[in-house]
Amino acid sequence: MDNNRPLSLPFHEIEKLLLKCSVCRCDLVDEKSSFAHLLPCLHTVCRSCLLDNVPDTEENPKPLQCVECQEVHPLSKGDPTKAFPVDNTRLDLWEFVQLKKSVNGMDPECSVCDGVKASTRCVDCAEFLCIDCTSAHERTSKTKHHEIKDLSQLKTTDNLQAFRSPLTCPLHGEPFAVYCSKWTCEKPVCPMCTFTTCKASEGHHILSLKEATAQLKFDLEEQIRNTRNIQQEVQKVETLVEWEVENIDQHEKDLENDIDTTVDEMIELLEEKRVELKNDLKKKIETKRGALKKQREVLHKREVSIVDAVQFAEQALCCSNDAAFSQVDKHVAKRLEHLQHDQFDRKPHENALVCFDKSRAMAVLQKNLKENLKVSAVSVFSPYTTVESWGEHTENHVTKISVLLRDYMRRPADLEGSLSEKMKIKVADPLGRQTVLQMTDHSPTGPMVFSYVPFLTGNHVTYVEVMGKDISHKNFDVIADESVQRNREGLNFTFDNQTAHSDVTVRDEGRIFENFSTISPKRTNQEKRYIHFKGTRGSLPFTKGGVFTYEIDVQFWVKKVLGSRELLFEIGLALESAIDNRLHVEGQPNCWSMIGSQHPECDGLCLIIAHEGQSIFHEKMVNNQTDCVFSKSFRFRVDMKKGIWEICDNNRKLCSLDIRTENPLYPVISGYNPASVLMKAELKSSENEI
Repeated sequence: MDNNRPLSLPFHEIEKLLLKCSVCRCDLVDEKSSFAHLLPCLHTVCRSCLLDNVPDTEENPKPLQCVECQEVHPLSKGDPTKAFPVDNTRLDLWEFVQLKKSVNGMDPECSVCDGVKASTRCVDCAEFLCIDCTSAHERTSKTKHHEIKDLSQLKTTDNLQAFRSPLTCPLHGEPFAVYCSKWTCEKPVCPMCTFTTCKASEGHHILSLKEATAQLKFDLEEQIRNTRNIQQEVQKVETLVEWEVENIDQHEKDLENDIDTTVDEMIELLEEKRVELKNDLKKKIETKRGALKKQREVLHKREVSIVDAVQFAEQALCCSNDAAFSQVDKHVAKRLEHLQHDQFDRKPHENALVCFDKSRAMAVLQKNLKENLKVSAVSVFSPYTTVESWGEHTENHVTKISVLLRDYMRRPADLEGSLSEKMKIKVADPLGRQTVLQMTDHSPTGPMVFSYVPFLTGNHVTYVEVMGKDISHKNFDVIADESVQRNREGLNFTFDNQTAHSDVTVRDEGRIFENFSTISPKRTNQEKRYIHFKGTRGSLPFTKGGVFTYEIDVQFWVKKVLGSRELLFEIGLALESAIDNRLHVEGQPNCWSMIGSQHPECDGLCLIIAHEGQSIFHEKMVNNQTDCVFSKSFRFRVDMKKGIWEICDNNRKLCSLDIRTENPLYPVISGYNPASVLMKAELKSSENEI
């Protein structure tokens, strides 16, 4: 290992960082010895501060905390100076710094003569020498072969090659010359130690100190490289953290704007509602006021008539002409009698029965504000988030997937309120199609459990997404279901991919139909695709005079409960002109079909065969419950001679339908409601009997 490695720091930084106690800032080294005790964090304290902080008389000493980095270092009972080794490399650094300081007129003194400036340095003795001592050094037989360096040369050096203070064995006083590599030692020793404490017969392996140091430095170089790689990773993470801080800051501003905009819009809506309520109040009051005004006008008119009649009658009573009075009395009496008995409403037609339920309005508003206006946050640390799938994964069978979100302290993430709605668990199949899963089980502190039924073999990927951000993913492989018979030879027709609706998938050379679309490049021949019918037809029609048989495996998985009478699938026969008139062919002339549908009376998912309003076959397939799986093979025989369509399952004949055969009929298949049910149909065989 090269001893000419340059120091990476300038001498004044070395003095500040490596030659001062991190506690008291006093010198760690004098001319003869080092008092630097090295902590595991590689910061240094002097012996005095170490003893002051950790008295050696304590039975159970407290851990020592580094003042530089705050790392805590445990201590056991005993002398703390033995727990933290003395760093003797500081001696050489101290002398290097003293020489560098001499550039500014502070030349070091001779190590032998008092008050005399040095002019050279003996590398072997690690001493500064004046001119006379240098001459004596070169004449003495013991030292004349030592390496002498002129100070003018050393002042420009940037390495420690000329600074290596000899260290001696504390047991024997001899210089360290060899190295014991036994794991219990791993330290330099003197030759005497090899005969006492480090005997080869006791498993101690002795190397030359130079050889061992070269290997140790080589290993340390490798450690430095590895640590620098970690440093680069730390820097990358720091960059990510800074970016995330900026992202959070920007997100805070965006959300503040959203809050302001939302509240402003709500205030605007409330102001509009204020105007609307006042207008409504005004209309209702005007209606009441109008009714009362009209009633008052009628009453006033009646009152005027009464006043006039009474006034006339009183005037008549004053008449002294009996003949004249008797002539008008009858008319006056009749008028008064009419006014007395003419009915009128004796109470106001309207009243002030108008109210504004401000208590209810405030309660509803407060409830809506409390329930719907929230700032939600969650801490999710992807390295601690676990995504697991249980057991062996087989096609057409339920696979359970558990997801446990944790924060950076490994605590389960708290999904506040509606925040769980902002989390998506998706599975991508080998074709890249993604299915959003529904949660089937969740405990407050445990994992969330989701169900998935794969319809393909091969590699699948589970993705965890929170608030639109990818948190984690996990791969799992799906194996084939060996119980399924696969006879794929000699198909007379296949499912037609050219006419298939864009919401469904036809794959595997027309053998597989699925009720959900694939994520793939834009399909061609869009003008040929069905617009209304959520399925496809066979590639060839059944023609008059022939007898045709085919078999279809149907599987589906209930992701969530279906609504009343919602469809799952349809398998049927139809004229080509009738196929794309509606979502399904059932109920149209010259069309016959078997459908899977939710049936409200059974509260299940049922297989129904009907024609012209008459139920021919009805049977429950599975319960209308999450995670129910259905799998069955259906066989069909189309006799275009006799006009009969026979439908069978694995074990029995379900029914026969009379069909019209004047025109070619196409086999059709369709699938519905992929958000609730994933359905797959596999064409196992199709043959011409004649």
